[in-house]
Amino acid sequence: MKNFISAIVFSIVTLTFFNCRSIYIAKNSDKWKKFELRPSQVLLSGNTFFTSRLDDNTPFYVFYDKVVFDDQKFYYTTLMDDFGWYRNSTGNWSGDAYTVRQTKEGHIYVNPRRKVAVYFYSGTNDYRAFKVRIGAKKNIVQ
Repeated sequence: MKNFISAIVFSIVTLTFFNCRSIYIAKNSDKWKKFELRPSQVLLSGNTFFTSRLDDNTPFYVFYDKVVFDDQKFYYTTLMDDFGWYRNSTGNWSGDAYTVRQTKEGHIYVNPRRKVAVYFYSGTNDYRAFKVRIGAKKNIVQ
């Protein structure tokens, strides 16, 4: 009986640890990392408007790029697909309540492998896609 209780406690602790851990995002990861960002910080001028570091301490820089901006619907759909969503027969997004990841307004999602970021504006259903430069900052000429 004591071994049975120990096994249950061990199982609960183990499952909790593995289900609650965060995803490690490095410079070659094809996962999306979320950062909070105020709408007033987002710039369409081509200048870097957001910088931070990935989990492996690699710096990255987010800025407007016309090609990425023109393809923003593609990147938005890719992000939604990666989060477990799919288009249903009516054209709306659907997903399994246990596997989908929600997007959050006022946050930017960065994908290091694709070198793009998708920002969701607060209070609207609007989003924008931006270019991401990974690694040491160089002079960015647009």
